[in-house]
Order: sequence, then structure tokens, then C-alpha cells
Amino acid sequence: MSTKKLSRTASEAGGRQKWDRHQSHKEARAAEREYLGKVESDIENYYEYDIAPIDPIGKYYGCYRIKSSPIYRWLASRAGQPWSEVHSEFHKVFNKDTVVGQEVIKNYLNRSVEEVPNEQYYGKYSNSSEDFTTSYSTHSFYVDESGLLQQKTKIPRKEPIEKCDTNQLVNWLGGRIVGKVGKQLFWFAPTGKNKKHRGLTTEAKQWKTVWGYHGNRSYMYYRHYNTVNFQYLVYETAYKTDSLGRDIYKDGQRIDIGVQPVWRSGHPSLRQDRKLNAKELSYWNSIPGFYQEKVLEVSPTAPPKPKGDPYGYMRY
Repeated sequence: MSTKKLSRTASEAGGRQKWDRHQSHKEARAAEREYLGKVESDIENYYEYDIAPIDPIGKYYGCYRIKSSPIYRWLASRAGQPWSEVHSEFHKVFNKDTVVGQEVIKNYLNRSVEEVPNEQYYGKYSNSSEDFTTSYSTHSFYVDESGLLQQKTKIPRKEPIEKCDTNQLVNWLGGRIVGKVGKQLFWFAPTGKNKKHRGLTTEAKQWKTVWGYHGNRSYMYYRHYNTVNFQYLVYETAYKTDSLGRDIYKDGQRIDIGVQPVWRSGHPSLRQDRKLNAKELSYWNSIPGFYQEKVLEVSPTAPPKPKGDPYGYMRY
């Protein structure tokens, strides 16, 4: 801590007040440089020059930024003490009649300490409705039956996932996918026959499997692609570019230098193939269960996923 006074350590000036103070110091330094320049050029009459005093900076509502770490460390240091004494001491440190005190008490103290078991408590993230001594949050506290402040035990949000070489996995799949038919495992491969579309015969696409999403990152931001995806090969026109990757034009047209292979994401039609042999089953059983489930979810025989709640992110 920069100071022993918690109320000053937890609140930091910011916003307009911080900008005004920076601006006033900037003007003061400029005035000092101007004063020193005048005195140096006319050192005999130095007493005729002076520096204007710095204008005071006023306080504005909402110009404080709260630093939560000192508050949580302070509460953790009081673990095991009577909650009534800790609560009284906290209100002495942060005056509830001030703007900073109101914000700290409302958004940090009340939301960090669960005085009684409360299912609607802000910091309650445990799956168990009876165990209120655990939380997904590191900075959560509760008051036990003896009236003592205690820190909650942090539990992981998800079980750790076993490591798996996803590159080896997608290379083993080789443009196919594994699916269950009853209790047996079968290969499902993209349909490879030529198709007719509007009277024209189209060539069969070349497919491959990849782990994750390899494409537009802005689209990936809104989707979770920790799974198997398919890509197909297309040939597109390649244009001449400079060292920065920008197209070079000649007579208002881009310069064509041939074709280049490009992999595009897609969703092929899958058909059932043969069963997995003993060697393939041996490798399949060595894959961690999390990755097996991700592969089976892509197969045509996978059960449909339940429709999610579009507003679930708004709930605790």
C-alpha cells in the first residue's frame, strides 16, 4: 500500500479532476521555464520577475476511481474476527455520507460479504444450493454461525481438461468424422460423387478437418469454436501485391498472376462409411473424453443440442 490510510489508498482521483491537475502542472512548468529564461537574460533585475501561483483544482462528482485490491486485502486480513467489529471499523474508514464511501460500501462491501445464506447473493456462484462457503470468485466472504467473518473457498469454474494433440487428431480424422450408430463407432465421410446443379455437373470438393475456426476472427469473437470443423479447397485468382500486401494496379486494373489454393469453411453432406477397426479403436480410446465428445457432436447421428437461452448472460 502507498499509505496506511485505507480510504486514501482505495480511492484514486481520475476523470476530469485528474486531467485538470495534469493541465495545471503543465502550465506551471511552462511558467517556470519562462521565468528562468527571463532571469537568466536579465539577472541584475531578477526581483522584477515572478511566477504566477497555480490555480486550485476543484473536486467533481464521479471523478474518483476505486481500487478494489486494497479493500479485499483489508477484508482478508480481518478473517476470523467478529463481523460486527469489522463492519463498524469499515464504516469508520469509509464515511457513508461521502460519494466514495457510498460507492465502496454498496459495490464492494455489500457485494463481497454474505451475512446469511442467500440464494440471490451477488457473489454466490457455487452449484450447490446448501454450500455457501464456496465461490468461483477469489474475493468472497461470509459470516459463519458464530458471527465471525470468513473467506470463502474458491472452486474452479470448470474441471481441468486433459491435454490432447489436436493436430494429430484432425490428421487422423483425415477429412472424416466419427459417429455412433447404436453402440458401434462408424466413419462418416463427405459425399465424394459429382453432383448436378441447374443442369451443370460440379466437381466433388476436397475436404479436410481442422480443430477450431480458421477464418474471420471478428466472426469467431461471437462463436465458440473449440471443436472440429470442415474446410474445402477452392482455387481463386491471385493478384500481384506490394511488400505491405496491398494490390498493385496497372491501368486501373489489378495485375493477375495466376491462381492460388484457398481453404474455405463449410458444412459437407456426410454419408455413413465402414466401422472403425481395432487399431483405430485403440487410438480413439486414447483420446480424452472431452475431445471424443467434441468429435461425436459433429456427426450426423449426434442428438440435437438443446436450444440455449439468448438472455442467459444477463443472469447470475
